[in-house]
Amino acid sequence: MALQSSLFKSDSALEACLNRDSAHLTIGVAGEHVSKVQQAILALDDTGINNRELAATIYGSSTSGAVLNYKRQRNIINLNYQTAPDGIVGKMTISRLDEEIIARPANDPLTNPGESERIRGLLDRERLRVFLMIQTTLQSLADTEAAFNQADADPRAAAGLLFVNRFAVNGLERFFAVTQANHRTALPPVIANFQKYLSAFDRLVTDQIPADCPFLLHHATMLIGSPPKPVLASGIVTGDTPIAFSSQSSPRGMFFTPRYREFDPAMPPVFRGLFRQALAGIQIHEMGHFYFGFEDIDPRGKPPEICLRAAASYDLLARQIMFRH
Repeated sequence: MALQSSLFKSDSALEACLNRDSAHLTIGVAGEHVSKVQQAILALDDTGINNRELAATIYGSSTSGAVLNYKRQRNIINLNYQTAPDGIVGKMTISRLDEEIIARPANDPLTNPGESERIRGLLDRERLRVFLMIQTTLQSLADTEAAFNQADADPRAAAGLLFVNRFAVNGLERFFAVTQANHRTALPPVIANFQKYLSAFDRLVTDQIPADCPFLLHHATMLIGSPPKPVLASGIVTGDTPIAFSSQSSPRGMFFTPRYREFDPAMPPVFRGLFRQALAGIQIHEMGHFYFGFEDIDPRGKPPEICLRAAASYDLLARQIMFRH
């Protein structure tokens, strides 16, 4: 009988594993079929696998150890010649893996072959909102600047305009340390940078890349952040797995992981998702990292020159202005 799960079916190497002893997966075997087995083990068990083995799609000692742990928990033993489980993927093991993957929900982000398309579709949908957020922010900042400039000459008119744009006024102070007192020097760079965001918008469609679980496993040795850390820890997606990250090396782009999804309380906590305001905000956040080299800094309480370099400043201000919170 052929393998039936969406992860394994039609893979000739895994079909051979199901039918021939000589095609069993042992230490040293490499290839895409090994990566699929690693993906299945990581989805079904808590046991991690060495990042280098994942990136190289090789059946190494940690993959064998994870398979052994999987088989021990399920007492998978060929009683014809064994008294204890081993770390080999043979007929019984690949069959059991296939059955358990089939039993998982079809939209499981760890094993769903359509996960990349889901992420792509969500990025495409939210991209228009990103454009509107940047445009709305620029208009509100222009109005705020005009109000600040006319505060002395026409305080009543300025007060009215500042009230209409109170969320921009509040956000500028919170996220950029810009106030009426320093606006002549501190506000123009903020506006200029948001204009750069608008200029970069058309590039998003090619620079945003879905990073589903197979992608993350194949690139598990990628380092991100400061100090740099692997994009995955032993191949397991956790709350520390970034929702999105950017890289200027190969592969180059803004990457959005299976954690980038709409809020759904029925999903496991790590995949619970985000409200729509945050989905668009994260795209703006990654634009700051990827296009302008902005840093992961909490801007609150920092001076203007530090806030200008914080990716979060632009994301948070745009969200506050657009969604009035």
